[in-house]
Amino acid sequence: MDNERQGRAGRRGVSPVAVFALIVGAAVLIAVGYVALAAMRPRPAPLAPTSRPAAGATATPTATEVPSTPSATIAPAPTEIVFQNVDRESGYAQVATVPADGTGSERTLTGLTCERVHFASGRGVCLVPEYGLVTTYKAITFDADFQPLHEIELAGAPTRTRVSPDGRYGAATVFVFGHSYADATFSTQTLLIDMATGESMGDMEEFTTVRDGETWLSEDFNFWGVTFSPTDSSVFYATLRSAEQTYLVRGDVEERTLTVLTQNVECPSLSPDGTRVAFKKLTEGLIGQWRLHVLDLDTMQETALAETRNIDDQAEWLDNDTVLYAEGENIWSVPADGSGAPELFIADGLSPAVVR
Repeated sequence: MDNERQGRAGRRGVSPVAVFALIVGAAVLIAVGYVALAAMRPRPAPLAPTSRPAAGATATPTATEVPSTPSATIAPAPTEIVFQNVDRESGYAQVATVPADGTGSERTLTGLTCERVHFASGRGVCLVPEYGLVTTYKAITFDADFQPLHEIELAGAPTRTRVSPDGRYGAATVFVFGHSYADATFSTQTLLIDMATGESMGDMEEFTTVRDGETWLSEDFNFWGVTFSPTDSSVFYATLRSAEQTYLVRGDVEERTLTVLTQNVECPSLSPDGTRVAFKKLTEGLIGQWRLHVLDLDTMQETALAETRNIDDQAEWLDNDTVLYAEGENIWSVPADGSGAPELFIADGLSPAVVR
């Protein structure tokens, strides 16, 4: 270990035998003290075992380079849902909130208008167009009262945004060219945001990408769908597209690196315990249908979810057992283990963010 230090023996005038005896005696005393302290410490409660995927589980190809197995964390219970209200009769496109437990169907409008929104730990990101002779786009950071704090100019139409669970970092993805991930020639830009200052931390294309242990360079890289670790906001996952193939990458904000893990993963979303990723998977060719899956980051095993409609969205986890997503102009829920069936969760809503 970095902090381990080795003692030095051999003080002048003391025989080697005496020094050795002193060292052995000290070691015995330290070991006895350590055992006594350990015995007095309360043992932490064991984590509940993580259930294995039941329905629709399939094995994926071996990952090219997988980091150490993520440790499960116990996330706080969800308290409310922040989302884009698309009720055309009242407050269209405003950010709204509802209780996460479903008690009371009345939504609260905040007055903040966004095309995409995400929120965590008292900080949010709102992506919005500004219409005029020339349409421009910006990301607005806002506080717990939904009051704007900072603005960041964007290069194109909003598509994805996320805030790390601790509110430290944000991410915003826009289409620079094209308007859909199904477009063969689309181009994206993904910025990381310092949520304390509202400053851009740069484009993800500036990070170093590693595949099979080697630096990978290509002019056609596109990144989108950032999701942050619940235990370390410097760690995130995202989608990389190159040569008409998508990849799951694991990023490090501080090291500014991206490591390729596996293929055919788009718009990842980390579970609250940090062990699984919900994502959309292309199932029928380059321009086909996306189906929601969950990937176990320990076993790299995929589970197809019960939602069989074409879903072009970045999912959000309600809890460790339930995934939320948008289809049409409604937010739906589905079990994360492949069982059950989709259920309407919030009518006239998009872009859900679960507040814990």
